[in-house]
Amino acid sequence: MKNIFKVGIWLFLGALIIANIAIFVSSLNLSDQTTKYEEQANILHTDNLSLQAKLSSLSSLKFAEDKAVALNFTQKETPIFLNDKLGVAFNYRP
Repeated sequence: MKNIFKVGIWLFLGALIIANIAIFVSSLNLSDQTTKYEEQANILHTDNLSLQAKLSSLSSLKFAEDKAVALNFTQKETPIFLNDKLGVAFNYRP
């Protein structure tokens, strides 16, 4: 009876050690995947910042003014506001 009990304990401890090794290897794989995802997130973040800067330069009034000069638009229009609170304008030519 003692021998069966000792063998059972050793088998149980061996199973725990094997399970611990398996969990350790699994956690190493997960940490590698996490590192790859963080690197991809950093790359996307830098790309996003550069695209935001490009978008802001393309949507700025300075860009529109430069394009107007390049296309020989010389007349400047003065907008007529529909409502001072809204800030919406339209081109009015009487």
